[in-house]
Amino acid sequence: MYKGSSVPADANTRIAKSGGTLVASYDAIGVVVARSLNDTFEAAMQQDARVAGVARSDQPVAQASPVTARATATARSPSSRTRPRARTRSRRSSGT
Repeated sequence: MYKGSSVPADANTRIAKSGGTLVASYDAIGVVVARSLNDTFEAAMQQDARVAGVARSDQPVAQASPVTARATATARSPSSRTRPRARTRSRRSSGT
């Protein structure tokens, strides 16, 4: 995660020089996802004064398609559920 709210233009180069590979970049929030087998990658990235923090994970990172995420949210929203109809009785009027 970078300080500020954007990813520096040279982030890919910096990550590569630190022994990593850029996987995804989220410029609007200043976050990148990178991978590396280099034991010193985390420390090397933390040396960059523009980096606010580095998180390490041994778990794979998944990315959901925005279309899939929207479809799932719509399917679960209360407004999309079918509501049962109220039952009404009709009265027959007597011919008086």
